Amino acid sequence: MIQATQACDACRDRKKRCDKVLPECSECRRRQAQCQYSQKAEEHGMVESLWQKLNSLECLVRESKDVSEPRLMLPFSRLGREIQYDITYPVSKRWYFPMLLHFRFHSMVPSIKNISQESAAYKLRTAWVTGYLRDPAMFHAILHAASANLDLINGETDNPVTYFHGMEAIRLTKSALSCLESHDDLPHTVLATTWALAHVARLTGKISEAHVHEAGLRQMVRSRDHSTGLGFDGALSFLIMLSDIWNSIINEEDASLEFIDEHQNPYLAQPRRTLLSTALERALNEELISNDVIFLLRMVDHSQAAQWGPFYATGTSISTPSGRYSTNPSPHDGEYLYMLLQAERLASYQCQDHISECCCLAAMIYWKALFTNVPFNSPDNDSAADQLFIAFRQTDLEKWMEKAPEMHIWVSYVGALASANKVQRASFVAISKTSVVILSQDRILHFQDGVSHLLCLSRHLRQLQSVGGWT
Repeated sequence: MIQATQACDACRDRKKRCDKVLPECSECRRRQAQCQYSQKAEEHGMVESLWQKLNSLECLVRESKDVSEPRLMLPFSRLGREIQYDITYPVSKRWYFPMLLHFRFHSMVPSIKNISQESAAYKLRTAWVTGYLRDPAMFHAILHAASANLDLINGETDNPVTYFHGMEAIRLTKSALSCLESHDDLPHTVLATTWALAHVARLTGKISEAHVHEAGLRQMVRSRDHSTGLGFDGALSFLIMLSDIWNSIINEEDASLEFIDEHQNPYLAQPRRTLLSTALERALNEELISNDVIFLLRMVDHSQAAQWGPFYATGTSISTPSGRYSTNPSPHDGEYLYMLLQAERLASYQCQDHISECCCLAAMIYWKALFTNVPFNSPDNDSAADQLFIAFRQTDLEKWMEKAPEMHIWVSYVGALASANKVQRASFVAISKTSVVILSQDRILHFQDGVSHLLCLSRHLRQLQSVGGWT
């Protein structure tokens, strides 16, 4: 618990005993009154405590054996006390606002040049930031999300800063809703605040609370005409869609906001473009992944169409020195392909080509799902998933984003689906975020179609396991 050195202003005025808890004392919380400390008292109690935690964590990260490249460092070294923005906040300023906003901004938006104006990254940099800097409830929700993310990284619970901004976001949203008339349009900021609260609840494992926020968000979304997006130039629609995908992957739940049709048979639907197929098409000429690995990945993707029938549009053809690969794979062919992937993975590891190594490991996991009908997170895949996680953290994120963002997403999602624990799943998904946000609108459509296929495949394999075989 972080405490100030003197009582808050309200308790001093009322001559009441104050427990000096920051950012809100118990007495003010009980009275639902605004709790304020002098800047000097607040900083004395909180600044040093938080900075000790940040410095301690950065030292631990530096000493980690798994993290050897400077580019993989968490951004705490950039969260300096000198960070200041010449902006106006929609609520009374506190000393830590610039630090949390800096962390939140750079954790959501990659620092790369020449971002397409149609991409979510551009919208998050512009309309989304403008939105939360103007609305108090949305601003509190964004700080709530930023503080919750730092709590997870620090391994901290019951952070009063996180709690305070969450409660303020809820209070101000309730107040805004109570003022609406039946004919009034629902403000975009209310939807954005509710989304952030649901996202943090999911992030922190508060499932029942997340369900409440998601139910409200679902009702709000359906009450609006969102044919052109849910506000902030479509940034909110994107974030809702992305959160829905993350929840489906991390918690193995069906999409809650109708991202995919829950009643659609994944193998009898219209032709789908797989995520791997799109990734191969985009990465083909980028020279990021070795030609041998590309060839094997195309074999896996082509084998999927042959294995499951003509209902999947792979969009790729497989050319070999002897001609075009066109035969249906037999179990023997599949075993041979798996051995080739193992050999190529070992060669990539020895050459320290970690990106090609990641692709081989993801393909091995994917192959087992296709040819042996086991769920992605089968114990058979535990070793490959752990190896993929280690290799993945050694790759250059900027290279992925610049040359093969779809391949980065495919590897991330396959690794997440195969991981046995939720922490590792969440790590895979979080790392993939920067590659998703830079996609242009036409590429987002292919991404949605590919992820829909992947989620349907994962769900279908789990259903097969639950009934003990094919139906």
